[in-house]
Amino acid sequence: MGAISGCMWTVAYVTFIIFINWTVYGIPDWDIFGAKVPPALFAAGAVFVLRDFAQREIGQKVLIATLVAAAGSYFVAGGWIAFASAVAFVISESIDQLVFTVLKKPLKDRILISSAISVPIDSLVFLYLIDRLTPGALLVGFIAKMAASIAVWLWLHARNNRNPVYGA
Repeated sequence: MGAISGCMWTVAYVTFIIFINWTVYGIPDWDIFGAKVPPALFAAGAVFVLRDFAQREIGQKVLIATLVAAAGSYFVAGGWIAFASAVAFVISESIDQLVFTVLKKPLKDRILISSAISVPIDSLVFLYLIDRLTPGALLVGFIAKMAASIAVWLWLHARNNRNPVYGA
């Protein structure tokens, strides 16, 4: 139990990727303002935040967790979605990881900045590979994914103002 509780964010990260890929496979696209949008895009923003917390737990090994999630996705969403997800995550999360690691800013700022850079890349690559790339889907995906990062930024900002010990 200790090893799993010590990697709580990493387990959540892997599980959430598998869940999101299952929804791409198992739930029809939604029509939003004329754009066909996979509903998974609305939950996918949390993946980038979970990745940042997982990186704090296991460091650079977070890319291994991404590949574990891709393998799990293969069983619930099929080979092509798992492949597209793995490619999009490895590209966008490599960028996210670089930005998150290089920036010497508080955690809340690193989460927001790294997501702002990596989220559009992830959406672009994933939607293209699953043949669902449209301007509307890309825009909705970006907004929905950034909502999670902004929510966590606001939460950490409020928490840091109440107790500056949490600023890291």
